[in-house]
Amino acid sequence: MNEHYYALILAGGGGTRLWPMSRKDTPKQFLPLIEDETLFQTSIRRLSPLFTPDRIYVVTGRGYVDELRSQTPEVPAENFIVEPSARDSAPAAGLAISVIQKRDPDAVIAMLTSDHHIAQKDKFRDVLSAAGQVASDGYIVTLGISPSSPATGFGYIEKGELLGEYIEY
Repeated sequence: MNEHYYALILAGGGGTRLWPMSRKDTPKQFLPLIEDETLFQTSIRRLSPLFTPDRIYVVTGRGYVDELRSQTPEVPAENFIVEPSARDSAPAAGLAISVIQKRDPDAVIAMLTSDHHIAQKDKFRDVLSAAGQVASDGYIVTLGISPSSPATGFGYIEKGELLGEYIEY
C-alpha cells in the first residue's frame, strides 16, 4: 500500500439511534452486535491487511477515548484524536484530517466509520485499495451503497463518467 495512505475511523457517535441497546455511555461502536468483538474492534481488524496500526487514526470524544484505546492497544496512543466537543462528523473529520496532514503533508486518507457491519470483507478491502490508488492521483473518492428508501439525513450521489475500473461488491 502507498506509504502515505492512512485510515481515519470516526468513533464519536452518541448512542442515540440504536436505543435502547446503545446509550450515551455505551454507543453502538462499543457493542458486540454481530461478531464476538465490538463493532469498533471489527472495524480495526477489517483494515489490518491494508493499514499497519501506525497508519490507523481514530477521532472520538473525550468520554470514549480510554475505552477505545483499551480495545485496540496496537494503535498508537498518539493516533487517537480527541474532539474538544461533539459537533457531528464534519468537524471531527476536519480536525483529524488536519492532524494527519500536519504529520504527513502527502497523506491520502480513507475516512471510515466505527459502527458498520461489512460482510464481504475481502471485497471491501479490494475496493478500498482501488479507491486509495485513485485518490493518490488527486481524485476525491466516495464509496457508498444504493439507497433502499429516501432518508433526509443522508446526501445522494449521482454517478458521473467512469474514470477507470469499477469494482462492485
